[in-house]
Amino acid sequence: GLCWDEEYVQDEIEEMIAEMTPPQTADGRIDWSTHRKERKALLSILKANRNKSAENVADEFYRKFPALRWTKASLLREIDNIVDIELTAPTLENGRVDWSDFQPQQQFLFDRIKVHCHLLSDEALHERVAQEFFDDNPTISWQKESVVAEARKIARDIVPPLTADGRIRWSEHEKEKAILVDIVRRYARDDPSKIAKQFL
Repeated sequence: GLCWDEEYVQDEIEEMIAEMTPPQTADGRIDWSTHRKERKALLSILKANRNKSAENVADEFYRKFPALRWTKASLLREIDNIVDIELTAPTLENGRVDWSDFQPQQQFLFDRIKVHCHLLSDEALHERVAQEFFDDNPTISWQKESVVAEARKIARDIVPPLTADGRIRWSEHEKEKAILVDIVRRYARDDPSKIAKQFL
């Protein structure tokens, strides 16, 4: 039964929309510079609810910050961006992590696997190395599963198949074993590390 002039209501709606639109960066992402606490909370919610939909994550975020009246569409778009760009490791066509922009981090992973591979069983190794990776790189927010999977693949690349007593299992590498036997026969007096480098 209100008889208000429609233009006043339209103006009010436009003001409301402006209030509900979060500040944006040049690339269309939410600008979190004045909402660092909220961004940190959103990341925590995302990491704790990896299997839940973006809708569920958004609802939980709004419950945590009821005074924040941003539109749900803008928050859902940002959640998708965070998952795609920040929480997902860049991958190559073969499914391996693309380390081209993260070579020091790749080297760290290699080094930790070499340190632990003699001490830990496979699964313990991958979990431990992934945790050390995140401890050393706190700004990387990739899903832990992707780093565990990559650690598993790197370990397979650099740790040869072993027998129960810790010797290399040569059954699938007879040709390589013959080459090593020949090198060892010729250079048995050399330091084993020197012979190993020559073989590899």
